[in-house]
Amino acid sequence: MEGDKHKEALFLFKAGHWNQCHKLVVRHLASDAIINENYKYLKGFLEDLAPPERSALIQDWELAGLVYLDYIRVNEMLDRIQQLDCSTYELERLHTKVTSLCNRIEQLQCHNAKDRLAQSDMAKRVANVLRVVLSLQQGPEPGPEPAEPRVPLRLLAPHIGRLPMPEDYALEELRGLTQAYLRELALAAH
Repeated sequence: MEGDKHKEALFLFKAGHWNQCHKLVVRHLASDAIINENYKYLKGFLEDLAPPERSALIQDWELAGLVYLDYIRVNEMLDRIQQLDCSTYELERLHTKVTSLCNRIEQLQCHNAKDRLAQSDMAKRVANVLRVVLSLQQGPEPGPEPAEPRVPLRLLAPHIGRLPMPEDYALEELRGLTQAYLRELALAAH
C-alpha cells in the first residue's frame, strides 16, 4: 500500500509466496540493484529463492531470477580468480558460466528504460569478463618481453555479437574485434 517494494518483497518472502516475491524483485528491484552495483542486496533475495524446492515453484525462474543470480556469481568468481592464482578447472567453470550468460541476458524482459540500461550494463560487463577469462586461459604470448595475451577472436566474436548492448558500445566492440582480426591476418601473412 505504501509503495515500499523492498518491504513488500520481504513480507511476500516471509509468507512463502516465492512466485510473487520473485516477480516483484525482478520487476521492481533488480534493475536498480544492477545499475547501482548493489549486488549483495539483490543476491540476498535471489539466493533465498534459489533452493530447488522454492525455485521449482517460481514461474520463469530460469529466465529472470537465475540470470541475475548467475550474473552476480560470475562477477564474484572473477574477483576471486583475479585475487588468487586459479586452477584451469576454475577458469573453465567461469568460461562455461559466462558463455551461458551471454545467451540468457538477451532473454531478460525489459519493461522500461531502466530495465534496458541494467540489461546493457550486464551485457557490457559480461563482454569484459569473457575477454578477461579468455585471455587468462590463453596465457601471455611467447616472446622476449611479456606481451598482452591474445584472445582468439573465434571464441569471443560469437558471444559478443549476441549480447544486447547499446549501439555505440556494440560498434566499439566490433571495431575492436575487427582491428584484432586484421592484426591476426597481418601476422599470419608474415
